[in-house]
Amino acid sequence: MAITTVREPEPQGRSKNQGEGAKSQKELAEEEVQHRKKDVADASLGRARAADVVWQQSGKALKARQKAAGARAEQQRHEGIAAEAERAGTAAEGEQRRHTGTATKAEQDQKRAKAAEREHGEAAATARADAAKAQEREKEFTRQATEAEQEQTKAEADVLKFTQQAEAAEKKQKEAEADVLKFTQQAEAAEKKKKAAEAAEEKKAAAGEQAVQQAAKAAAEAEELTAANSEVEKWSKVATDALAQAEKAETVAREQAGAAGTAKQSGTTAGRDAEKWGKTKETAQQQAKKAHDEAERLLKDAVDAAREHAQAQADAATHGRTAEQARAQAEEAGAAAEAHRATAAQARTDARTAGEEAGKQEGDAAEAQEQAAAAARAQAQARAAETEAKTAHTNAKTVQADAVKAEAEAAAKAEAEAAAKAAEAKKAKKAGKAGKAGKTPEAAEQTEEPGTSDAGKTGKTIMEQVKRPFSSTKGRKWLDPADTVALRVVAPVEGPLQSHAGQTSNTGLVRSTAQMGQTGTGINVVNDTLGALNDGRDAWAGHKGSKETGPKSHQDRKKEKSKVIGLTTNSLMTANDGVKITNNAMKNAGDLGGMAALGDASGALIMAFSGIFVVRDSIVALRTHKKKNELKEHFKGVDAKRSSDLRGVLNNLGEATGDLIRECSGLSPDEPSREALQSIQDERDRIEGLRQELLAHMASLRDYAVGKQTGKEIKRALNAGGNVARTAAGAVVIASAAGAVGGPIGSAVAGGTTAAALGGIAAYKGGKKFAKRYEAVRHPEKWARTTDAQEGTEPEPRKFEKSKDGKGNRKRDATKEGFNVLKPLEQGERQLKAQEIYALAAGPAVPAGKDVPDDIRAKMRAFLKTLNCGPEKHNPEKHDPAKHEQSAEEWEKSREEAWADSLNDPERQKEWEDEIAAQLSSA
Repeated sequence: MAITTVREPEPQGRSKNQGEGAKSQKELAEEEVQHRKKDVADASLGRARAADVVWQQSGKALKARQKAAGARAEQQRHEGIAAEAERAGTAAEGEQRRHTGTATKAEQDQKRAKAAEREHGEAAATARADAAKAQEREKEFTRQATEAEQEQTKAEADVLKFTQQAEAAEKKQKEAEADVLKFTQQAEAAEKKKKAAEAAEEKKAAAGEQAVQQAAKAAAEAEELTAANSEVEKWSKVATDALAQAEKAETVAREQAGAAGTAKQSGTTAGRDAEKWGKTKETAQQQAKKAHDEAERLLKDAVDAAREHAQAQADAATHGRTAEQARAQAEEAGAAAEAHRATAAQARTDARTAGEEAGKQEGDAAEAQEQAAAAARAQAQARAAETEAKTAHTNAKTVQADAVKAEAEAAAKAEAEAAAKAAEAKKAKKAGKAGKAGKTPEAAEQTEEPGTSDAGKTGKTIMEQVKRPFSSTKGRKWLDPADTVALRVVAPVEGPLQSHAGQTSNTGLVRSTAQMGQTGTGINVVNDTLGALNDGRDAWAGHKGSKETGPKSHQDRKKEKSKVIGLTTNSLMTANDGVKITNNAMKNAGDLGGMAALGDASGALIMAFSGIFVVRDSIVALRTHKKKNELKEHFKGVDAKRSSDLRGVLNNLGEATGDLIRECSGLSPDEPSREALQSIQDERDRIEGLRQELLAHMASLRDYAVGKQTGKEIKRALNAGGNVARTAAGAVVIASAAGAVGGPIGSAVAGGTTAAALGGIAAYKGGKKFAKRYEAVRHPEKWARTTDAQEGTEPEPRKFEKSKDGKGNRKRDATKEGFNVLKPLEQGERQLKAQEIYALAAGPAVPAGKDVPDDIRAKMRAFLKTLNCGPEKHNPEKHDPAKHEQSAEEWEKSREEAWADSLNDPERQKEWEDEIAAQLSSA
């Protein structure tokens, strides 16, 4: 924010140009006062702007310092993050290298394990194949051993069998030999053939011996066969000859010997086979055992090889997993290292950014500190200049007062001298006349009547004393209660009764109601006439003031419009009162029905002025509704809370602002100490608390204004409704005069509705005014001013006796004041709110608003604009290119500046407070 240079006030004895030489001392003094007044205004604006700059720049400096400290801390944090990330990245790279080495070693181990796996797998396969072959051999040898054992068993069985056969054959042979011997003895007869038989026997014996040797195996069979044959021969040849038996016996013996031999031979063969198969079995068993042992060994080797293969396979898988895990960990470590490098790089970048931001903030803080210090010094200079300007302004006003006084004294002296000369001339003239009449000058002086000047002066004083309590304004105030009773109570009763009396030809009631109407209408006509006079006077006064600018001119312009309407309606009402008086007079004279034309005229007049009221009140109600909604938009989000001591809050704010300015005055671009920053922060916190208190108070003023607009909206709506009913009542009057409405019902309903609506509002207003006047005396401190008043406008406090209960002034005095309708309310709630709104919107040259911060003042001025107190109301003139040597934008800016200057003029405080109070009114 730029700091406006404060213009130092010029010395008291400023040089005058040649054009001023012809001016009077009074005019020169007035000009000097205006110059000094502008000096005060400029200095106050410079002081306020400088204070605002101190507030803004000190806040900016503190925020910048805080941001710089935060940025430095952020820079350190990011640098720490970067260092930590770099350390972590280095560690991750080491981990990556370690895991890569682990993975390489694991891959090598995996290769070796896979080679061992293949080697042991092949060995296991070979061992399993050899073991399978050995098992096959074992099975084969076991089969051979089993077969040999079976053959051996079979051979041994054959040996046993053939041995038994041989033994049986030998036994039978012996039996046969015994039989042969027996039969030989029996066959001794056959001696001749003995030798041949012996020779044959020997031959046969040799053959038999050979047969025995050949048939050793089948000895048993041969013996058995021989025995069987011998038994057959024996038993078959017993009875025959002995030789035959002997031969047979020999034959049997030979056969048995052969069979025995065969059996023995078979037994021998079987024995040899048994031995052979035994040996074969042993050999097969040995081979089977050897094959079994070999199979077991090979199986053990296969199991060992399989175990080693599985172990190698597991080692290969383990090394593979280790390699994969190590590779994955190496990749993770690499990614982590990359991430840490990226983090470190980002952190370094962030640290640089934070460092740059810290540098920027420190630069901003240094600049803000320098500006705050410059503004603080400028504020001190502006304050000093303002003080000097105020002193000069006071002196100029003193000079002005002296000039006015001197001019008045000179005028009085000149008037006195002129009067003395006139008196001397008159005296001389009278002396001449007396000489002619024979009178002495002393006698002529004794018979002289008082001078015209004295009489005129005395007469003027008497007229003013008479006029003051009997002015039209005060006269109407006295008549208002009686007029309300006559209009809202008597008329609604009198009208229906008179209508009923006329229709029933009740002469007495007609005259009574006519007299009642004449009395009430007489009061009405006087009051309405006074109202018309007042409205006409106020309209003219408003017209004269409407060309001016300033807060008061707004009310003049409103009067110019509203009082013309009031003049119109009061004139119509006065005319209606005249019509009603004439009609009632005719009824009192004996014409019970009156004049129908007068009834029509009265109804038409009622409809006319009531219609005007309806239109006016409807428009005002709509505008008020819009204004109320716009007022609600101000200070949104702020909790309304009224401060009981606004002056104290503003004084504390001014003191805190001064302390802040002193703290900031010593700032330099260098970084201040922590204590200095803390002191500035403490003062700002104190100011911020007071600012929030002001905003809460402003929100409460907004709520009050909104409430007043709501009341105004309701009253205007009810007024419009009442006048609609009164318009209907006028129509009923016309209909009754024409005989279209029979009985008192129509007029009673219309009159009652009108009386209820308008009379209720009037009663409410009267009661409200009574309560305000009562409260102003009973508890004057309740709505006492909380801001500084304009110099010379504060009325002397009225003194009343205190109540015995100690709760305020006496109720008797308060009640008396409440009924005093001629006494305007000097200080009530609305006036207090207007004074507070003005104090918060006024410029710094006004004592009431000298400590209000610029931004809060701007907020309240925006509120003033919505309250219809803006520049367009201050000066309603439109931009005219032909008249104004400015563009439309420049014209609007100049009008805004003039409005702001008006708010910064201490001599217009009372005008502004009255204007704001008028805008807050709910009337």
